[in-house]
Amino acid sequence: MDFNEPSTDRRDSPIINLPGSTGAGDGGPTGEVRTLIDQLQQTACEARNRLRAVEDERDSLARQLDGLQRQNQDLRARVSDASALAEEVDAHQRQSETSQRQIDMLQRQNQELRGRVNEAAAAAQERDSAVRDVRSNARALEDAQTRATTADRRLQEVRRQYDEVSRQLSKRSRAFRLRSRKSSTSGRRAILPRPTIGS
Repeated sequence: MDFNEPSTDRRDSPIINLPGSTGAGDGGPTGEVRTLIDQLQQTACEARNRLRAVEDERDSLARQLDGLQRQNQDLRARVSDASALAEEVDAHQRQSETSQRQIDMLQRQNQELRGRVNEAAAAAQERDSAVRDVRSNARALEDAQTRATTADRRLQEVRRQYDEVSRQLSKRSRAFRLRSRKSSTSGRRAILPRPTIGS
């Protein structure tokens, strides 16, 4: 609104008739006073119009200010929410980093455990192989002991047979020597001269 534009609304400007005035066309000081009064009334009306325009503009600015304040509050609430969201995101990020570190540690532990399991499996295979070797050696030892027992029984049988043969040979030798002695004695007796009568 242009405050410098003269207002033509004169509803709020009462016309005051001064004593002695007979009309707008009267001349002299009364006419000048009338003109001055009209100008003052017109100026007052324009001032009231300007005041209403200023008040309307003030109300509009107040409404705009209230809207801006509400927007400011909304923005602050959004900023607060954004800050809380950022803090929550940071917390989730820290938790994610912590979880990732825990996952990495668990993976390393899993690898170590797998290595130990592989070592234990290799040791178990070696143990099983050693057990098989021990069992094989035990069976071989048992077989050797069985063969040794059999050989010992055979040796004892051979010794018994040898002793028996030795006894029989000794017995035959004694019998042979005895017969030889008897035969030798009989021969000497046959060779001796018979004694003569009277000798």
